[in-house]
Amino acid sequence: MLGNKEAIAYQILAMMNTKLTDIMSWDEDGKVKIKPSHQIPEHALQSIKNIKVRTDRDGNTSLEIELFDKVGVLRLAAKASGLLDNPDDNDKPSVIDVNVVAPDSRE
Repeated sequence: MLGNKEAIAYQILAMMNTKLTDIMSWDEDGKVKIKPSHQIPEHALQSIKNIKVRTDRDGNTSLEIELFDKVGVLRLAAKASGLLDNPDDNDKPSVIDVNVVAPDSRE
């Protein structure tokens, strides 16, 4: 059994590594085919946020699959791994305060 940190890391990695082709395919004519649920990898199933099935008056069915926000997940992973941390103070340029005094023109 995974600990809490490991479970969270696994979920983040699952969402990061999910590709659209894990869930669906399309041909040269643009015809989309959703894979049967048993053919979708577990990590991709965990990346699905919502599924909507709609049937119109003519009996045509449409399927809408929403995945979790990949950019948000990538941002979270980057922050957790330290990629978004501020650089060390040693890497910053020094700031020197310089006061310039004009010469006295009365001389």
